[in-house]
Amino acid sequence: MAAESQPDREVALGRVRGVLARLIRDGTATARSDGSVHRLFPVAVGPAEGAAIRSWVIREQAGRTIEVGLGYGISALFACEGLFTVVGRAHGMSSSTRISTPGSLARGCNTWTRPTSHRRR
Repeated sequence: MAAESQPDREVALGRVRGVLARLIRDGTATARSDGSVHRLFPVAVGPAEGAAIRSWVIREQAGRTIEVGLGYGISALFACEGLFTVVGRAHGMSSSTRISTPGSLARGCNTWTRPTSHRRR
């Protein structure tokens, strides 16, 4: 698959980075389902852990990631940032969680992201 155009890629990267910066700065998120405010930390990965995930995705030249967990999806955003850097889009993001509970912020995961071993050539 061809990478997204440079402007689209930069817009997407900017959005992901903006959301990450806001969530990390504020340390909270508000659930759409009921308006409840959730403290992200220490449940969600912090900036250092997220940077490690992003770096791993980039270093391995991952084309896809699989993420398993029940947190707020912060590590998914870091993985997306890495995927946008590597392939220009965040395709292949997969959530193993399909649970909707009152107050849930994301139907995703945030505890572990493992890049697949498929390197770009």
